[in-house]
Formats: sequence, structure tokens, C-alpha cells
Amino acid sequence: MTAAVVGDLHANNKPRDQYRLDWMRRFIKWQEAWMPKQVILVGDLTDEKDRHSARLVNDVVDFVADLALRSDVFIVAGNHDYEDAPIPYFSFLSRLNGVRFITKPMVKVLGGVGQVLFLPHTRDYKRDWKDVNFDVDYHWIVAHNTFAGATLDNGHKISGGIPTSIFKRNKNIIAGDVHTPQQSGPVTYIGAPYTIDFGDDYEPRLFLIDDTRRVRELPSKGPQKRLIEIASPRQLSKVKVNRGDIVKVRLSVEMSHRDEWTADLDAVRAWCKEEGVVLHALQPVVVREASAKGEKRRPQKEKTDASVLRDFAHDRDVDDQTYKTGVRLMEKRK
Repeated sequence: MTAAVVGDLHANNKPRDQYRLDWMRRFIKWQEAWMPKQVILVGDLTDEKDRHSARLVNDVVDFVADLALRSDVFIVAGNHDYEDAPIPYFSFLSRLNGVRFITKPMVKVLGGVGQVLFLPHTRDYKRDWKDVNFDVDYHWIVAHNTFAGATLDNGHKISGGIPTSIFKRNKNIIAGDVHTPQQSGPVTYIGAPYTIDFGDDYEPRLFLIDDTRRVRELPSKGPQKRLIEIASPRQLSKVKVNRGDIVKVRLSVEMSHRDEWTADLDAVRAWCKEEGVVLHALQPVVVREASAKGEKRRPQKEKTDASVLRDFAHDRDVDDQTYKTGVRLMEKRK
């Protein structure tokens, strides 16, 4: 096997997201079995861009150092890997033998893979990529950016983004940044190796590039974060989950039946215990009583302030600094 390619990891210290660090440890076992010559991480090692805890830093460094024991490691800087572009947090990883943390466009010939153009995240592609020769027919382009035409994680197509017309002759483009796996024009978004947010609805995957430069898509197995929406605990019998999944359950509740809430809560907890999943939250969704025609209004899906802000920033192509300011203002308001 020539190369293993992995999308956005978004590691953090939140207890509910421990499944991400667990996945990284499992990936080391997979690497030992596959023995790829290279491991390519397509950006966003962590969620927060800066000021990481000592525990998380050690977990990330241990992960990368373990990868480098068997493979050359290439990390494409993502938008979550820095606050100040010239000083990405984990750039020191390049000091490890066999590790390259890529912060500027770089062309590298990899054995078995061919000539690869690496494109780390940029807020201004016209400025940062002005010296890139896109007339070259690269074997692969690996980027962490959102390009025009991509479908965002909320299901909406991006109205901005970097135009794919810049690639000219190149078709083998693997990108991170968008968590939902998809093909958009010449760009293949590998997607995150697990669901990142409650409500994500995709099958996580990773890529293996073999000695013939053919991409093999493999399912990325392990616990996932899931949103379950039901009108009654009885419907849980039809819900498919994996042991270890982290679930948020939204349960429709009519005001006239609110006295049944305690029993419903007990039923949901019992189901979670039986299925071996972690109940992160059980949210009641109040619905209007039956109308005169005997019809019920469907509960509307709730959107958090954070998801509304994130979707707006993606759709309007807001730069990271402005988005970060919005997050801080939102947090101060709470």
C-alpha cells in the first residue's frame, strides 16, 4: 500500500468527543496492518485553533509520532490549525523525523503516488497561490479548502468558495474542510473519518492509494455522534446504532401528555443502556395539540446559535477572523 489519506480529525478535550481520540488510536492499529509508505492528514488536526490543553497536545503529538514510526507523514494545514496564519500551532511537528507540517503550497514527488501538489488552507488564494503552476498535470492535488459548488454539511450549496476553474488540467483533487463526503466537479471531498456534529448524516470514510495510483475507499468504522428524532420511545426499536455511539434524542411531546415525560425519559435511558450507546442529551420538542381536523403540527428542527453562525459563515464565505469574533460575541451573550 502506498498512501493512506485521512480527512478532518477535529480532536479536542471534550468528554463527549473522546471517540475522536479513540479513533486515532485505532488508526495506528490499521496503519500497522496496511503499512503505507505515506500518511496524509488533510487538515484540521484539532477543533480549537490555539491554546490547547497539555493533555490534548500530548495526545496529538503521540499520534503523529506513532504514525511517523512506520510512514512518512504529511499534514496539510487547515483553517482550524491556526489563528494567525504565519504561526500555526502545530508547525513544530515538522521537527519530528518523517513529519512535514505544510503551511505553504508545496510540490512533492512521493514514491508510488507520484507528483503531489499540497495546498494548505488560505483566506486569499489569489495572493497565496499566485506562484503555483496549475498548468502542470499533477498526479494528485491535496487541499484543505472549500471550493465553489460544494454542498455544505447543512445541505446547502456554497455560493462562494475558490473556483475550480483554476485547476485547468487537474482532475485528481482530494480536499478536506467539508465534512460530508462528496464529489463536486473535479474535487473529491474525503470527508471527516467520523460524524462531527449531532445531525450529521453521512458514512465516514478514508482513502488508500495503491501502487497503481488507484484510490480505494474504505468505511471508517467506530462510534459516531448521532441525532435521533422520535415521536415516542417505542420508535427506538427501529433505530440503528453502533455500540459506543454518542446520541442526542429529540422527543416530540404534547402539552397534554407532559406528565408522561419521566416515563419516556426512563424508557430512552433503558434503550441506550441496552444498545450500549451514550446518551448525551434528551431534548423535549413541544408540539401543538391536535387541531380541529385531528391533525398535528410537526415539530420543527431546532438549530443552535452555533450552527446558525457556522452555516452563515460558510454560505457567505466569511473569513476566519470575522467568524471567530462572531463566536466570541455569541459566547459573551450567553
